[in-house]
Amino acid sequence: MAVSPGVEPSITVHGDVSTSRRSGRVRKPTAKIRVVEQVNYQENADLKEEINRLSNLVQDLLRRDAEREQLLKDCLKKTESLERELQEEKQRSDWHHRGLARSMHA
Repeated sequence: MAVSPGVEPSITVHGDVSTSRRSGRVRKPTAKIRVVEQVNYQENADLKEEINRLSNLVQDLLRRDAEREQLLKDCLKKTESLERELQEEKQRSDWHHRGLARSMHA
């Protein structure tokens, strides 16, 4: 039973507690209780669906965050590697220039 938010079904239970007391027992409005249980069941189902949707969103965000973090780590490693290569190239170039300068002065 689908119930729109803010719209509650109405059930009329005929008779009241005072007329039922004459026979020595009080009747419960069982029809109303069943409708409330159905509405609560539907609301619970809607809440479970919303919780699942939010849980999926959180999992997606955590996955994306982990992927982003891994990408940053990979970029940092590549940057450090390129910096080492650049430093090594600079040292080779310096040694080469010093070697040329020595050979010219010799």
